[in-house]
Amino acid sequence: MQIDVENSPPADVYQALIGSVTPRPIGWVTTVDEEGRVNLAPYSFFNAVSGRPPMVAYAAARKRDGSIKDSHRNAAAVGEFVWNVATEELAEAVNVTSLELPHGTSEVPIAGLSLVPSVRVRPPRVAESPIHFECRVWKIIPMGEEPTTHLVIGTVVYMHLAEAILTEKGRVDPRKLKALGRLGGLFYSRTSDVFELPRPE
Repeated sequence: MQIDVENSPPADVYQALIGSVTPRPIGWVTTVDEEGRVNLAPYSFFNAVSGRPPMVAYAAARKRDGSIKDSHRNAAAVGEFVWNVATEELAEAVNVTSLELPHGTSEVPIAGLSLVPSVRVRPPRVAESPIHFECRVWKIIPMGEEPTTHLVIGTVVYMHLAEAILTEKGRVDPRKLKALGRLGGLFYSRTSDVFELPRPE
């Protein structure tokens, strides 16, 4: 099959894209609006994008009705967000937080989650998640000439890593973390099947 992007239905292009670029880490993002109301949403277009300075980014598309998602709106207004790692045991809660709710309505109680304060930023952290990156918005970039998606890039200013998912040397152990990955359609992936491969010399 071949797809001429310019002359193909956007839905076909999108499905080919998300089905091919896998697995994708999940940007489980907490933000607050100017009144302090919390939003929590998962983004499958997410990744670490810089080591020095440490930066992460998530791409926020519009809602089905064309309105701006709260994670984008809040990040633009307040200038801060928190990335919470999505793990296998939190898969159901991650899925629940993908609900499109009215502006100002929090997904947190619906998903049965709890929050803890951050250290450097206003948005709180998901208590059940073992890793959190507190971030300040560096830049929000519209994607394309008539953007329906905006890339929110944040500089990591504070990290929280649970001792339970670390090695003796203080490194994150992927076998303990059991991070959740996003595939195409309704599919997710587990990171339970891992292997080591030394770099070539």
